[in-house]
Amino acid sequence: MAVLLFAVAWLVAGPTGLGGATTYVTTHGISMEPRFRTGDLALVRPAAEYRVGQVVAYRSTVLHSIVLHRIIAREGDRYVFKGDNNDFVDPVHPRRAELIGRLWMRVPRGGTALDWLRTPTIASLLCGGVALLLLAPARRRRRHRRGRGDARSRPRGASSVTRRPGTISNPNVQMAVAGCAVVAVVCLGLGLLAWTRPATNPVAEKIFYTHKIRFSYRADAPAGAVYPSGIVRTGDPIFLRLVRQVRLKVAYRLVSAAPSRLSGTQEVLVRLTSLTGWSRTMQLQPPTPFTGARSSASVVLDLDRLQRLIHRVETLIGAPSGAAFTVEVVPRLRLKGTLAGEKLATTYDPALTFQLDPLQLRSGTGTAASAPGAAERFAPSRGGSVAAIARTPNRLSLRGHGLAVGTARWSGVVGFMLALGAALLVALRERRRPTDLSSQIRARYGHLIVPIAAIMHDPAQPVIDVTSIDALAQVAERSERVILHHHRIGAESYLVDDDGTLYRYQPRPYLRLETAAAA
Repeated sequence: MAVLLFAVAWLVAGPTGLGGATTYVTTHGISMEPRFRTGDLALVRPAAEYRVGQVVAYRSTVLHSIVLHRIIAREGDRYVFKGDNNDFVDPVHPRRAELIGRLWMRVPRGGTALDWLRTPTIASLLCGGVALLLLAPARRRRRHRRGRGDARSRPRGASSVTRRPGTISNPNVQMAVAGCAVVAVVCLGLGLLAWTRPATNPVAEKIFYTHKIRFSYRADAPAGAVYPSGIVRTGDPIFLRLVRQVRLKVAYRLVSAAPSRLSGTQEVLVRLTSLTGWSRTMQLQPPTPFTGARSSASVVLDLDRLQRLIHRVETLIGAPSGAAFTVEVVPRLRLKGTLAGEKLATTYDPALTFQLDPLQLRSGTGTAASAPGAAERFAPSRGGSVAAIARTPNRLSLRGHGLAVGTARWSGVVGFMLALGAALLVALRERRRPTDLSSQIRARYGHLIVPIAAIMHDPAQPVIDVTSIDALAQVAERSERVILHHHRIGAESYLVDDDGTLYRYQPRPYLRLETAAAA
């Protein structure tokens, strides 16, 4: 019965790490309050279907942990999650294959209880108590003392077969039960040792991200030999006699594999610089707030205004006209928030450079957008990182061999339960064996025994008494005879007639054999 109950419990709540279907999750934080609080234990199991409204666990490879939140929507083959106490949705939208399971059971403070059981003091007390329970029960010692007293009063020849009810007399069975008990104690010690160690270790790591910006511009011009379509596109030279204004677009995004919660401002400036060192900065767009990891801006670059400003400067300083000026369009981004739960505050202000002379405005060195290096000018990027604490699996090591703490925990517990169940099963089967002598002999040699109503014996026939039923069975098998069994209240007789010699085994005081009448 104990093994059956254990099998049912394993099918229902066996951990996934050891072939079961249940994942145990200790909750932390406040995202699922008031239903879940820090220290609760959640048991989740795979489901055939996941629906909106269910509490489901999925593994976040970015956070190196399991997230237990509620499904609030589906977007194609992806699920949208949100904590009951959060005012934002989870940044990660996992697919079906990335889901671990649906909430099956909640154990309030169950995670705290497991942590308490892992403390060295409690673990030692449990291990010692179980060892005493398995190896040194006082009840067995008392039975052993009573058994020794009873042995002195047993008849000769009965000690090798009889046993007291409820005891285990077979040495092989005793050794099997003791071996199972030792395995159970070893497995329990391994499990308790593992529960005293943290399952994971904190490791410092870097969460990487990349600033990316894409510049583009467009302008209208008279259709003709210079601009056949009448449109100036990114990378084309801009001739001042044909184009008066240029529309520039700045698209920004922060790229990272980690989830983020960001906000910031984007400002767009234009900086005009001459070869003499003179510089002037003007604002094309004031700081504009945005939320998230993306932002875009569209501004107009007035070429007539730039030329008038250059003419005034050249007149005031007495510089010869016609010199080239550098024009830089500078988006200035300021971001703050969190990346993978860590604080992030950063700025990014790349520049798209043009050369302006009396004839044209050209990007960079004036090469086409398809030329090598042009893509980097119009799509600059810069990397960065934030420091974070990751959790890596802890291991138990012995002489170069290691075992994950999580695996050791469940291996110890399951091994203890299996060994204990095996010991109980063997002991129960042994104790259910027949305790009376005739039943034991019948169970062992029933294929040789033939019951008889009376013993008919010739006084001239020699009788040889054997000391055990085993010896009598050997005589019967060697001579290919049957064992005759005569039962009378208070006495049992087992006989083998072998070519005129009568072999007899009587576990009780000898019976007077009935002499055959000379008829």
